[in-house]
Amino acid sequence: LRLLEAREIMYREQFKALSRAVAQLVERRAVAGHGIYFCPMADAYWIQKSGAVKNPYYGAKMLGCGEVVKKVQA
Repeated sequence: LRLLEAREIMYREQFKALSRAVAQLVERRAVAGHGIYFCPMADAYWIQKSGAVKNPYYGAKMLGCGEVVKKVQA
């Protein structure tokens, strides 16, 4: 079980870096219809199509945690 938890933490950290890079790309390229979201509990960003918050960090426990920090317009 500990190995699985360690891997999840490692994957989450890698996902944070990837998500931040993709968010910057989406913002620079003005990919309309997407939002840049932030989760204060994970201290991480992610992108998703606009709509209800669907936090990818921590599974179902934190699904609604987060807020839109920017809506990308064309």
